[in-house]
Amino acid sequence: MHRKSPDEDEVYINDMDHSIINGYFPPLHGVLPESRGNHLHREGNHQMKMKSTSMIWITVLSMAIFHHYMVFGVDLGINYGRTGNDLPSPKAVVDFLTKTLNYAIPLVRLFYANLEVLEALRGTNLVVTIGVPNVLLTHIASSQDAANSWVNDHIKSFIGPSGVSFRYIVVGSNAILGIVMSSVPLAMENIYQALKSAGLSDRIKVTTAVYPVALSNSYPPSNSTFCAEIADIMYKPVLIDGNYEYYNLFDAMVDAFVAAMARAVGKEDVNIVVSETGWPTEGNEP
Repeated sequence: MHRKSPDEDEVYINDMDHSIINGYFPPLHGVLPESRGNHLHREGNHQMKMKSTSMIWITVLSMAIFHHYMVFGVDLGINYGRTGNDLPSPKAVVDFLTKTLNYAIPLVRLFYANLEVLEALRGTNLVVTIGVPNVLLTHIASSQDAANSWVNDHIKSFIGPSGVSFRYIVVGSNAILGIVMSSVPLAMENIYQALKSAGLSDRIKVTTAVYPVALSNSYPPSNSTFCAEIADIMYKPVLIDGNYEYYNLFDAMVDAFVAAMARAVGKEDVNIVVSETGWPTEGNEP
């Protein structure tokens, strides 16, 4: 976070965000300053400053220029944090996104469950990704009751006709390679089970955010792998069948058909062509 000096206007632009979450958010985001009238008076030197609202538009237009493919190709989102001084109220930020911008930026990521922000988001059409902070991961990983309570307090309580439109829960922010790394998979599983118990797992997905430093080699991209320290977590199989390990359900489903066909025809060298894969984004639970 860039903090203002006495000679700077009240505008905050966050540093480049290096976290990755489902290819979802652009690596540029802003914290929008609150307008305090047409001019800002600074005591001491009595200099007059133009209002901060104009700088908001400069920030937004800069995002549109440098990320035009996101603005005009797919939906654009912002990372919304509350760490800083002289920040606008959550209601002011939500009003800016919904009324001033008319939902031109419809996606919002919250780093943690700020109840004031969630209340401001009620009844809007903004699509929200919400984070479980790293300090809670160990507790949630060790207790299904803790995961149930978190989901009930921060998700279920805000679901309804005039509620919040949640899309993802980010369990930990760049916790992979951190001291709570081992808690991430279990915390994700417990949050998922809590959503399932609440009847919300079909509409809200569970994920985590990972730094690019988790890659041992990222150039050329086709040679990229995860570093050895996190291989056990990132390559954890989703299904184990005797000596066979499956790292995605697609492979497991193909093998199931191969096994069934092999039994039907009495031989194992069966060729199968996959002609349809279902609904990649709106499918039913396996």
